[in-house]
Amino acid sequence: MHPVIRVFSAIVAIVFLATPAWGEVLLVLVISMGLLMSKDKALLLPALKMLGRLKWLYLSIFIVYGWFTPGQSVPALPMLNASYLPTIEGLQAGALRVSVLIAIVSVVAGLLQTMEKDKLVAAIVWLTLPLRKVGLDSQRFALLLVLTLDRVLQSETTVRELLQEKKQQAGLLNKASAVIAGALLRVENSASQEQMVEITLDETSSPSPWQWLIPLVLGTALYLLRY
Repeated sequence: MHPVIRVFSAIVAIVFLATPAWGEVLLVLVISMGLLMSKDKALLLPALKMLGRLKWLYLSIFIVYGWFTPGQSVPALPMLNASYLPTIEGLQAGALRVSVLIAIVSVVAGLLQTMEKDKLVAAIVWLTLPLRKVGLDSQRFALLLVLTLDRVLQSETTVRELLQEKKQQAGLLNKASAVIAGALLRVENSASQEQMVEITLDETSSPSPWQWLIPLVLGTALYLLRY
């Protein structure tokens, strides 16, 4: 599949997930995980680990929606005040939003793990070329977007490595301080080295006309699942 088509299909999926329904979320999850496994089954485990790192964000979303969405409270025990309990509508909305976040992260992980960085940047540049008329530097935008997403993954890896290195260090506060200081130092060193790298992008060819049917079919399927 042409890199431009892959990126555009991901954009189509994410746009539909902005106002989600369960059918759309499940379809995007199945497609993104299926593509990862078809590319290389070994890519599935890193993607699942990436999703697992967001567990506290999932919990926060669940709490915000569960306790702050008006509706009917969940059945309460006699000794509990129903006003302190989440609502059924809130829990349903929270579960949907958590599922949407998982689907979007799986889509982004699929792009980062199955495409070379230069091809991903070039595809985003090709798609954003029309925005040059309004003053957008498409190459700078694409490069910063990809490097930012990639840096997030590198930061997670850095923290995990530092946790292993400082595992024997006494005291939770001392260990946390050492990990934070080490992570900041590594990110700073990485950024300073990255400024010295000159990135050259090859000109991206236009996708074959028939390949545009792929995002069209995807968008149609997501639309039909909604209505």
